[in-house]
Amino acid sequence: MTLLAEYLNVMGVGRELLTVASLTPSKQMGVLTVRQAQELNVDNSSPPLSEWTIDATSSGKIYAYAIQKHPLRNATTTFFLMNENSLYKGKILYKIKQMFRLSEELTSIFGHADNTSLKINGHEFPLKTIGGWKAEQDGVFVIDFLLDTKIINAMTKSQEMYFEAWFGHANRDVDPSVEFSTEGLQRAIAALSRQAQ
Repeated sequence: MTLLAEYLNVMGVGRELLTVASLTPSKQMGVLTVRQAQELNVDNSSPPLSEWTIDATSSGKIYAYAIQKHPLRNATTTFFLMNENSLYKGKILYKIKQMFRLSEELTSIFGHADNTSLKINGHEFPLKTIGGWKAEQDGVFVIDFLLDTKIINAMTKSQEMYFEAWFGHANRDVDPSVEFSTEGLQRAIAALSRQAQ
């Protein structure tokens, strides 16, 4: 079982697949639904958009986040949204697992990229970043930014929202750009606004 779990990990497939397989009787064949295959990352060609979630820190401050899987690659982009003293802040956390790029190469690529924006309902909003991309650990990069009232207002009315980043000297295989769901976003912004009052 350990070797199978490691193999699934290397392939970027959820280990929960082992649980599904172990619950299937040996004389039967189990078939995953398309949704199950997507959730387990067996089929990563068109991952579903993840709903926004509201959570709280240990000190009681609330924040919202959405974790989005990338199509056709073993990567996720998480968008965190916070409101501190009536100032909205965002953070993008990008996790990528690659077998052919060295960690130094990824760090170099992200070190030369800080041209980021949100595209909301077809309108582009450049982000005011706080520093550039930072490597948190191997294959994990973060960037912090401020969100003005114009962007927050657009987010509350959004039908579609994309995070976009540009890398001048890299292939798209490391690009953290992704579409985020707007499901639950209006509720999350309302909760963050109430906390700031």
